[in-house]
Amino acid sequence: MKRLVTLITALLLIVPCSMLHAAQPPNIILILADDLGAKELSCYGNKEYHTPNLDRMAAEGVRFETFYATPLCTPTRVALMTGQYGFHNGFLGM
Repeated sequence: MKRLVTLITALLLIVPCSMLHAAQPPNIILILADDLGAKELSCYGNKEYHTPNLDRMAAEGVRFETFYATPLCTPTRVALMTGQYGFHNGFLGM
């Protein structure tokens, strides 16, 4: 009887742990474009430029409405690599 209780307890602990690894990790696509504003994409309301592939990704995924970036490419790229704002990593205006 004691062996049966131990076996059931072990199964109750192992099965949920194995289910944690069954979840598929999310797909993340990061697009970094120089000199591109959000209002230049048709998914954000632009009628002049047509961006059907980006529109489809925006419709099927997450679309951010508020975001910030520095107007220079070096601080943005360093921030992506380090995870810190420019005033923390020292790359403010290169």
